Amino acid sequence: MLKSPESSGPATPDLSGVVRHNAPVVLIAVLFVAYGVWQSRILGFSLPTPTDYVLAVRTLLTFCAALILALFGLELVKVRPKSPFAHFKIWAREQRLSHRVWFVAPAFFALIFQSTTFGVLKSAIPLAHPFDLDPLFANIDAQIHGGDPWRLIQPIVGYPIISSALNLTYHLWFALVFFVALFVMGWLERPALRLQYLIAHSLCWILLGAFAATSLSSCGPVFYEHFYGDDRFVPLTTYLTEAGTQFPMPALEVQNALLHWAKTGGQGAGGGISAMPSMHLSIATLFALLGWSVSKRWGIAATVFLGLILIGSVHLGYHYAIDGYVSIVATSGIWWVCGVVARAYLARQAKAFATVPV
Repeated sequence: MLKSPESSGPATPDLSGVVRHNAPVVLIAVLFVAYGVWQSRILGFSLPTPTDYVLAVRTLLTFCAALILALFGLELVKVRPKSPFAHFKIWAREQRLSHRVWFVAPAFFALIFQSTTFGVLKSAIPLAHPFDLDPLFANIDAQIHGGDPWRLIQPIVGYPIISSALNLTYHLWFALVFFVALFVMGWLERPALRLQYLIAHSLCWILLGAFAATSLSSCGPVFYEHFYGDDRFVPLTTYLTEAGTQFPMPALEVQNALLHWAKTGGQGAGGGISAMPSMHLSIATLFALLGWSVSKRWGIAATVFLGLILIGSVHLGYHYAIDGYVSIVATSGIWWVCGVVARAYLARQAKAFATVPV
């Protein structure tokens, strides 16, 4: 685990400490789930089923196990013990793994309920606001850049092998969303940064991915022809299809699945279409902001990743460039506000309880 002068190390979290450090995140999730229930009654869509929650728990537990194994793998490379299994007990005790799990639990289940609720709300966006803003966004994009952005970067990235690499990087984002969130949940050494990230993570999904996405309802370039009957982006989709015959392009399968869901009225996590604002860019921006808060090295790496996601979002036809610009600016604002809130909240709790156990 990363060390920091913010804390000398993870002490055993008592119940009050666990509650106080996770209360804002849990409260946000509860309010969002209540909002989801209200919206389901107004718009007439189905809420997540118990099976959906079980699947979410199983998925996150898999990521938890993978994260622990990855961190322990780094320990093995560094220490090279004679018996990895025996050393795991030592490592787990040194890292206070059981205490971290206890500390993570409230945020873990808050993430499950919030993300599962978000999945059905996103798929219900067309029920609240049918797609109608794509022509406006596409025209603004072209005016800002002197032409459709995908055409401007095509001479640089318009090679099947590069498109495939961008596609794989773009889809790596899905795993990083969970890995980073889970890591930060257990990051007892940086309580203020931990809380700042978790609150910002929740609010980005809610404010940008749910509220803003509904108000700015749009489908994105790759679905432009289907929803508007306009062939403006057909050259891009044609290129992507041709590239997929030469190198792996999983985006094509995802886009076909999303379109099928849209045609059949499917609901659930991963099934909704939404372009503005881009959650890929929003969460990638959070990665960068978190990285710079840790070190220059992590900041540079996360910023490079952010740049690749921005390029990939346009090149793969998921988003207009301005979708990403709006997300970057809005997420940066949310991050700053959440930092102020997190530090003030923890300072107040420390004053009320004399110390803030972590």
